[in-house]
Amino acid sequence: ERYICSPWFAVANAGTIVSGILITVGAILLWNLWPRKRSGRMAMALMALGGLLVVAVGLFPWDTHPIEHDVTAFLQAIFQWAAMIALLVAVRGFAHWRSISRLTALFLAISVVGFVMFINALSGGTAFGLGVGALERIAFDSLVVWTAIVGLVLLRSQQMMRPNPEAQILRSAAPHSQ
Repeated sequence: ERYICSPWFAVANAGTIVSGILITVGAILLWNLWPRKRSGRMAMALMALGGLLVVAVGLFPWDTHPIEHDVTAFLQAIFQWAAMIALLVAVRGFAHWRSISRLTALFLAISVVGFVMFINALSGGTAFGLGVGALERIAFDSLVVWTAIVGLVLLRSQQMMRPNPEAQILRSAAPHSQ
């Protein structure tokens, strides 16, 4: 049994809902980005569903809807883990996507290990000095952190690939030699 109720619960729940909406929208916007279309689209479909489940986690706070909260949080993790695995398949072997692949594998491992440790602690096992709440954060919030980091990496890589308009102007103004 665990009781959690912060005076900021409405802000936390709203933040969770907004996070889920942003994950879903991001997945939709990234639908065609991946080098292997089939597994990339599968990853984004699973990610979008995972984002909708994050919304449900925010709509069903643990203190008032513990069963719904736990079920949707568990399903969200499953969908996001499956999305991460599909994304690993979508980018495997492409050097340009190596950083995404490494980040995905790292955060997938952190989340799964954190989840196993969390379930172990809930079942009466050791929390390894971290506490049940910290293990829950490692299991679930690492997925949100991964989503944000991958988004930033994608934004940065898109900016690096975009032509620099100032350089274009300078090149066109320079005298041509033959």
